[in-house]
Amino acid sequence: PPPPPPGTMHVGDLDGASAQVTAKRWEARVTIRVHDAAETPLAGVLVRARWNSSSTTVSCTTNANGACRIDKRWANSRARVTLTVVSLVSSGLVYLSADDHDPDGESDGTVIGVTRP
Repeated sequence: PPPPPPGTMHVGDLDGASAQVTAKRWEARVTIRVHDAAETPLAGVLVRARWNSSSTTVSCTTNANGACRIDKRWANSRARVTLTVVSLVSSGLVYLSADDHDPDGESDGTVIGVTRP
């Protein structure tokens, strides 16, 4: 018989926060949580994302709780930024972006906005 299809993973939560770090700069912080199809947190997943549709990707790797954080500092002239998850990479699993979600509704599970404090 053919091998079973690979398991799937998705973003199960995006949480944004911001903090003023100097008189002229603030920091956007986004925590990404990755789950499998059964909503179990996944460790060791490489998360790739982009700030404000930039061509440059940034990344983090999920911890034992299935979470990792991406931070970036911005000039105060930038009132709001967005982070878009572009890929999840883990051996033996396939990323299904259509399954991305956010239980608290502050994002669609794929894109989140963060506002300057």
